[in-house]
Amino acid sequence: MSEVTSETTQNPTAAIPMKTSETQPNHSNTHSVQITTIRLNGDNFLRWSQFVRMYICGQGKIGYVTGDKKALAGDDPLYATWDAENSMVMTWLVNSMDEDISANYMCYSTAKELWDNVNQMYSDLGNQSQVF
Repeated sequence: MSEVTSETTQNPTAAIPMKTSETQPNHSNTHSVQITTIRLNGDNFLRWSQFVRMYICGQGKIGYVTGDKKALAGDDPLYATWDAENSMVMTWLVNSMDEDISANYMCYSTAKELWDNVNQMYSDLGNQSQVF
């Protein structure tokens, strides 16, 4: 028993659990880059958008798409968090599109701009009637 006491006094951190993957969640698994197996291909906007919105809403980040989570000024102390989360949502969006489509949406600065432009481009395609 004296051995345990001497070890504890010589190494006071031995009794404190270390923060490892066993005690902390692996955040890289909770925020996957691929959010759905359904990729926007130009013909499936309605289905794709429903899956994407459900995922983003479930992650608590829907405000970045709707615009409720406004962009912050660069000198705001919370800007780094806003920028990281906005970038994460943008990554989810472009990675859920076919490559030839996502290439057109890489230059937007907010997830809302990206979402609005994709929505404008593809939301009415299914409703348009062809004239022969």
